[in-house]
Amino acid sequence: MPIMSSATFDTLAATRMLQDNGIADKHAEAIVKMTAAAVHDGVATKSDIAEVKTQIAELEARLTNRLYFGLAATIAILTFVMKFT
Repeated sequence: MPIMSSATFDTLAATRMLQDNGIADKHAEAIVKMTAAAVHDGVATKSDIAEVKTQIAELEARLTNRLYFGLAATIAILTFVMKFT
């Protein structure tokens, strides 16, 4: 039986496993508490991922707009230079 899945941590099962393998109750509980905090703090949630995707889409739109503006400005400058030289 797995103790962890992607974003969950079964603290009771982990504590029992440590206790069954000779770790004192207080130590087992402390180890599991520390591990659960690390798992919780280090895992991105679906909303975290959605927020990052939104930020990437916004950045992509801004970069695309800048690219088109730069391209339009370059064409305008080249047209001006070709017309008046």
